Amino acid sequence: MKLSERHRRSITTALTHLDRSLCEFEQWAKGREIQSILHVEKNDLSVSQRKKLLVKIKQIRGVILNLYDTLKLEKNTQIATAAIWSECAALRVPLIEIETKYLARYGDMPVELAAQLDAKIEDIIKDMEGVSTLVKAQ
Repeated sequence: MKLSERHRRSITTALTHLDRSLCEFEQWAKGREIQSILHVEKNDLSVSQRKKLLVKIKQIRGVILNLYDTLKLEKNTQIATAAIWSECAALRVPLIEIETKYLARYGDMPVELAAQLDAKIEDIIKDMEGVSTLVKAQ
C-alpha cells in the first residue's frame, strides 16, 4: 500500500495520542490514584470496570499494532528531558499570569497578600527554570 508522508504523519499523530491516552487509562485500570497538593485523583473504577477496561485497551492496541505494521508507521519516542523542558516552558506564562499585576483585572488584592503572592510565584518560576536547566544539562 502506497501512503503519502503527510497521510502517514497524520495517522501516526492521531494514533500516538490515542496510545498515550490508553497508557493513562491502563494506569487507572491498575489502580492509580495520584494524591498531591492540588492535583488529586479519585479512582472510582469498580473491579469489574477495571478488568473490562484492560480488555478493551488490549483490543484497541491490537488494532493500533495492525495499523503500525501494515502502514509502516514510525514510533514516537518521548524523551523525558525534552518533555520536562517543554512543560517547564509551557508553564511559564500561566505562572506569570498569576502575579498580582495580571490578577488586577479581577479586582484589587490586599497589598500584604500581593507582596507575598508575587514573591512565592517568583520563587516557583525560578525553581521551574532550575528544573529546566537541570534537564537541559544532559
